[in-house]
Amino acid sequence: MAGEIIVEETTEGWMVKRVDVSPEHQRKGIATKTYIDLQRQAEEAGTILRSDKADKINVESKGLWGKLVSTGLATKKDDGTYEMIRQKPAEEPIKIGQSIDEAFKPYEAEDVLDVVKETVGPLKRLIPQKIGDWTLEKVMAIGGNWRISYIRGDKEKGYSGNSFPIDAEQIIGKTDQEILAAIKERAEKNGLKFPEEPPAEEPVEAPTEYRYTMRARPFDIGTYPKEGFLRYEPEGGKFGTVVYDRKMPIKEFKKWEFIPETELQEAVKTEYTNEYHERIVPERKGEVVTVKMYEKAADTEPVDEMDLTSADFLTYVQTGYFKPRVEAAKPPAKPPVIDEKAREAKHDTLLSRVLQNNDLPKAHTRKAAALYQLIGKAVTDLGYTIGMKGKDMVVTDAQGKEIQMTPDRTPKEVIEAHPLLTEYEDPDFVEFVNRIIEAPESLISYDVPMKADEIKSAIKNIKAEKKTVAANKLLDALEESLADGFIILKKTKNTPRVEIPIEEFNRLITDDAMNKFTNKFGELSPDNVNEAVNMGLMTEEEKDQYLKNIEDEIKEEEAGPKPGEERPVGIEGEGAVEGAVNVEDEAGQYEVVLGSEEKKVGNRIQPAPITGAKPKKMWNICIRQ
Repeated sequence: MAGEIIVEETTEGWMVKRVDVSPEHQRKGIATKTYIDLQRQAEEAGTILRSDKADKINVESKGLWGKLVSTGLATKKDDGTYEMIRQKPAEEPIKIGQSIDEAFKPYEAEDVLDVVKETVGPLKRLIPQKIGDWTLEKVMAIGGNWRISYIRGDKEKGYSGNSFPIDAEQIIGKTDQEILAAIKERAEKNGLKFPEEPPAEEPVEAPTEYRYTMRARPFDIGTYPKEGFLRYEPEGGKFGTVVYDRKMPIKEFKKWEFIPETELQEAVKTEYTNEYHERIVPERKGEVVTVKMYEKAADTEPVDEMDLTSADFLTYVQTGYFKPRVEAAKPPAKPPVIDEKAREAKHDTLLSRVLQNNDLPKAHTRKAAALYQLIGKAVTDLGYTIGMKGKDMVVTDAQGKEIQMTPDRTPKEVIEAHPLLTEYEDPDFVEFVNRIIEAPESLISYDVPMKADEIKSAIKNIKAEKKTVAANKLLDALEESLADGFIILKKTKNTPRVEIPIEEFNRLITDDAMNKFTNKFGELSPDNVNEAVNMGLMTEEEKDQYLKNIEDEIKEEEAGPKPGEERPVGIEGEGAVEGAVNVEDEAGQYEVVLGSEEKKVGNRIQPAPITGAKPKKMWNICIRQ
C-alpha cells in the first residue's frame, strides 16, 4: 500500500483530514493524482474536495495544495484554506517532434544512396534529441549532406522551428568527438544554443567539529550524549554549547533538544526548490528557520511563508523534499541583428509563405513540410512565434501581435530589400544555386510562375549580382525546392510533369556539363584535364590521381609484363578480356561488366580492376557513346 488518506464529509464539502504516503512512494505524484480522483468523485456526489482548517495544514500539505493552485486545479481562500475547482475533461497532450528512431527510419532502407548509408549511422548515434528547449522535429538527407530540424513551443504560445546543415565530409572518417563538435558548431551558428556545462565543483572539506546549542536545560550529567563529545562552552544559546567530533542524526539532536549550529549555518546559505515551488529561501531567526516559498523563481512576493524548527528544516533538506536550487540556464540568444531593409524583406517573405501554407490542400504534405522549414527558420531569425488560429497558421511578433505586410514600400524598395545570392546565410543553398546557374538550360522547364525568358534573365541577373523582380522570384523558388528536396519540371508537348530529387538533378547537370566538355575538347586527356577542373568536372585531387594513373600505366607498358603475368588489355578489339561486354542502359550510359563485377563509369575516365583469373591491377578505360 502506498499510503492512506482520511476525508471527512461536511456541509461545506469533503474535507481532507490527513494524508499519509509511505516514504518510498513520496514525490511521485501519487498524492496529487489522489486529490484529482477524489475531486471527480466529489463532483459526482454534488460536492467539492477542500482542505482542513488553515492552522492544521502542515508544510507538505501546503506544498501539495500550492501545486494544485498553480496548475489551476484548486484555489486558496481568504481564510488560508484551499478547495478544488470543478474540473473539465482533460485534453490529450499534443506531441511535438519525433524520436531519433522515427526521424532516421526512412534513411535506413536498403535502397538509399551509399553515401547516406555511410553517414546515417554516426549521425543517428550522436544527434541530440533535445537542444535546450528545442526538440528534434525531422532530418532530411540531400545526398550525403543533412539538414537537421528542431521545434519548440506549445499550443497556447505557438510553435517555432529552426534547423542547421551537416555535411558528409563532417561525418565520414571522423571521430565521434569531431562529429559532435561539428554538430554543436553548426547548431549554435544557426541559433540553437547548447546548455552550458556547469564548472566542476571543488570538493568541500567536512568540518572536524560540530556545535550544538542547548536550548532546553543547563549542561549537566545526563543532559548530553557522551559519544564523540569534545567539550562544553558556556557561550552560545540559553544554556551554552556542546562540541562533538561527529554529526548527530536528526533523531538524536531532536531527542536531546539541541540546535545543530554547524549544519544550519551551511544549510541556510542555500536556496531550495521542490515539486510545488521554484524557489525556497530559508532565513535563520533564533531557534527557528523561516522559509519563504515562491511559485516562480523570478517572483518578488512569496506565495507562502512559515517557521520551521531546525529539526524539521533539516529533515526536509536531508530527505530531498527541499532540493538545492540550480540556477536556470541563460535565456536563449537574441535573434541575429538584421539590416532593417533585409529584415523587412524577410518579414514580408515569411508572411507570404504563411499565407501560401494556409492555402495548400491537405494532401500536399511534402510541400507543407518544406514551407514549414523555411517559415520556422525565418521566425527564429526575426524573434517571432508561430501559432494557430482555427486551422490556419499565424505568426505573431514580440508584442504578441499578428504580423502584417510592411506598408508604404515602393516596388523598387521591395526589390532592393531582397538579399543577393551572396548574402544568403545557408552555404548549401548558395552552392546549389551556383551549380544550377552554370547550366541555365536545366531550368527552362522549371515549374515556377515565370516564362522561359524571365528565367534566363533571372539567371543572368543572379550571376551579375543584380537585384530584379525575376532574380528575386527565382531565388525564392529555388530555396523552396531545396527545402522540399525536389525540382519539379513542367509538362510539355513531349514530356510529362516530373519531380526530380535534388541529388538526381545535380547529377543530370554534371552529365550535361560532361557532354559539353566532350563536344568542345574531346575525350579527357592530359592535354585538357585542366579544362575539366575549370568546368567543375574534376577536383584538383582527382586530376592529380588521373595523371598519376596514366604515368604508372606508361611505366608498366615500358617495363613489359613480369614472368607469368598477362598484359592487361582493353575490352574491345584483338585480345579482349573474355566475358567483358559493353551494356548501354536507357540513359545512354555504359557499364563495364567484367566477370561477376560491375563498375558504372558513365562518361568519365575512372580506374577499374580486372577480376577473376586476370592479374589484379588498376587500369583506365574510356567509354564512348
